[in-house]
Amino acid sequence: MELQLLADRYETVTIISVLDSMQCARRARSVICADASTVPPEANLFMNTEVRPIPSRFYSLDVIRGLAALTVVVWHWQHFLLGGTDAGAFQQTGQPFYSQLALLYHWGWLAVDFFFSLSGFVFFWLYGQAVAERRVGAGAFFVARFSRLYPLHLVTFIAVMLGQAFYRSENAAFFVYSFNDGYHAVLNLFMASGWGLEKGPSYNGPIWSVSIELLLYLMFFVLCRRNLGRPLMLAVLVVAGLCLLHVLPALGRGMISFFAGGLAYAAYGALRAKPAAYRWAAGLAVTSWIAVLFEFRTGQLSAALTSIAQWLIPGSRDAMPDLLGKMKLQGIAIVLFPLTIVSLALLETWRGTLGRRVAFIGHLSYSSYLLHFPLQLAFVIVAGALGVGRDFFYTHESFLLFVAVLIPLCFASYYWLELPAQRLLRRTMMPTRRLARQSPALQSEESAR
Repeated sequence: MELQLLADRYETVTIISVLDSMQCARRARSVICADASTVPPEANLFMNTEVRPIPSRFYSLDVIRGLAALTVVVWHWQHFLLGGTDAGAFQQTGQPFYSQLALLYHWGWLAVDFFFSLSGFVFFWLYGQAVAERRVGAGAFFVARFSRLYPLHLVTFIAVMLGQAFYRSENAAFFVYSFNDGYHAVLNLFMASGWGLEKGPSYNGPIWSVSIELLLYLMFFVLCRRNLGRPLMLAVLVVAGLCLLHVLPALGRGMISFFAGGLAYAAYGALRAKPAAYRWAAGLAVTSWIAVLFEFRTGQLSAALTSIAQWLIPGSRDAMPDLLGKMKLQGIAIVLFPLTIVSLALLETWRGTLGRRVAFIGHLSYSSYLLHFPLQLAFVIVAGALGVGRDFFYTHESFLLFVAVLIPLCFASYYWLELPAQRLLRRTMMPTRRLARQSPALQSEESAR
């Protein structure tokens, strides 16, 4: 419609200023129509200023959530080669498929920050307004999170507790995580293993980030219930997280990324009405990723900035690498990850769906995150029983075998444990009539993890 109006305006101006006859006008009109017919559909899309609705599900975010979880699995491959052995013998470049996966072996731990950021975006999307309008109460919110997270946590906690007891009886030491006593068992049962009360990592170590998310959920709920979930307050909480890094590093790290994710949702809401911004956001995200990957591969951007700082401030060369390193990591958490999420959300809003056919990858996220360490423990126990040394885990075959067991196990966990347990707990803890009155967010809630 708008394209036709533009054509009509152009035709009118052309007739008035140039054409002197009806024959010339018809020729001009035919040229204009021909030009209009050659405009690609994408151009029509970005000329359309109609605000597109928010999708009922962001499939692209499901996909990237699953991929991020698998990134953590690769990062933790070192457990096989460090746990119970001399750390000095570890050969990082000797890990399986190192040339293809080097970036994940070095920087895969950052995927946890991406999880926090994605959770922030998803919670403000699914729950923010519903909590503020009291369509989702505290009880329903608690049941939704408890039923989604606790069943698999409990199963993996028991599995690791038994596995570690057996491993210690055979090796006189625990595998990787050593604080496996009664005190830390209680912390794990209450999902409080990352709250700063612990003496060190224990049992199923990766659960620490989930325990931090519980605190973030509480902060989120109070914030939204009191109608304080505005961008300025979220920015203040990001800064508060930065300040907490030296006192409670795990909580500070979670706050930075979670509330940066909340800001990402606010940005998405503002940009959704501006179709031209979709391409700009995507282009900026791609450019940022190229710059970050280039820096991770070469370190040349940091070197250049260090040289500039030395020229501007003589004597700053020694302090600059550490400062730039911290700025780089915080920039990734505060800018790159939220920008990536916003770009994917905008693109999916534009297209209608994005990644729907492979969205099942998202089902792997929580299960692979919690199952990979118990499975590593099982592999090490079996390898020891068979007389296979740790050097086996430097081979490609060990990697392929582990993945071939992990992936089906994760899908089995999702469909045969997580979903049935979630439905059972919700039916038990929240009556059907009460559940029906809650926000539809509870029905889409698995996207949060």
